Parts: sequence; structure tokens; C-alpha cells
Amino acid sequence: MNIVLGSRGRLGSAIAASLPVNQTITPPRSTYSEWWRDGADDDVTRYLENLIVCESTVFVAAGLINPISPYDEHYRVKYLLPRNVIKGATKLGCKVVTFGT
Repeated sequence: MNIVLGSRGRLGSAIAASLPVNQTITPPRSTYSEWWRDGADDDVTRYLENLIVCESTVFVAAGLINPISPYDEHYRVKYLLPRNVIKGATKLGCKVVTFGT
């Protein structure tokens, strides 16, 4: 199973389009928008437990492209969110692919 976070953006939509439709989940932003918070790795794990099969891959393509967005927003989306996804997903043996700027 493939899970693509940020599938509405250019990169995420291209990733999702390149993967088999019947093996790809593209959750809405509302699903993962709070995963940057402390302890959210447990939320990630709970969410993925119901979706994954062995050797699932989570693609973290969510991001901000506006360079004048506040530093805190960039930090949350570009560091804290991927960090928590990595922590939560690897508890279940998932692979995680992130994309930086």
C-alpha cells in the first residue's frame, strides 16, 4: 500500500499518478494537518494501523512553497510533520519517503 500526503500539490499529485490506483491512498489535508504537534507520532501510527499491509510506503510530499510564510509554519510542515510521520510509520515497519526544499 502507498500513502501520499500532500497529494493535491504538484509533487504529490505526480507521485500519486505514478502509483497503482488500487494500491494508493491520498488522505485529505485535514487527516494529517495536526501531525506536526508533540506526540502526533502516535496519531500517525493509529491512522496507519488500519490501512497498511507489510512493506507499505508513506510519501510525505506536503509542504509550503511560499518563502514569505512565517518561519513557524515552515518548521511545522518541513520538519515536525515529516519527523512525526517517520516516527509513527516506522513503528509499523513502513518505509517513509520525504522531499525537502
